[in-house]
Amino acid sequence: MEAMIERCAGLDVHQKTVVACVLYGPLDKRPKKSIESFSTSTKGLLELNDWLVSLGVTDVVMESTGVYWKLIWNILENQFRLVLANPKHVKNAPGRKADIKAVEWLAKLLRSGLIEGSFVPPEDIRDLRDLTRFAYNILKTGEPYQELGPDYVKQHHKNKELKMIEYLKRKGYRISSSYQQPA
Repeated sequence: MEAMIERCAGLDVHQKTVVACVLYGPLDKRPKKSIESFSTSTKGLLELNDWLVSLGVTDVVMESTGVYWKLIWNILENQFRLVLANPKHVKNAPGRKADIKAVEWLAKLLRSGLIEGSFVPPEDIRDLRDLTRFAYNILKTGEPYQELGPDYVKQHHKNKELKMIEYLKRKGYRISSSYQQPA
């Protein structure tokens, strides 16, 4: 495979960990490789970001499995060119085995320009989608606080979701709740 990107990374995202493989070096030579694991806590993801920056990474690829990629995307999107790979496209590629091999394979495919990224809308559109899903759930169940719990409401009464609830109420939607919002 012909290399097209000098410094890139592949990420294998799991619920509690992210395995990262960075390939770097001249395009005409075999790349050097560095592999690390990080926690998916905010602290761990910021450490991942710093590690990628310290190695001069410009491009990062990850698979779009589940929802785990979203937080990582949000943290890395301002620092790197990100590619969200369809798992069907990279799993069918030869050479894919265990986690370490998988993340190395993703990095190799990215380095060679062989991964077509999935569409990821801009951050404001992603936020709007989340709020729309939340509002739909409220309208469907009529009990937004039941799933969030009263502690959530007490601690986050000014957050986006509750602003959406107030907006829907102002627009005439009736939303019942057994919990009284703080004044």
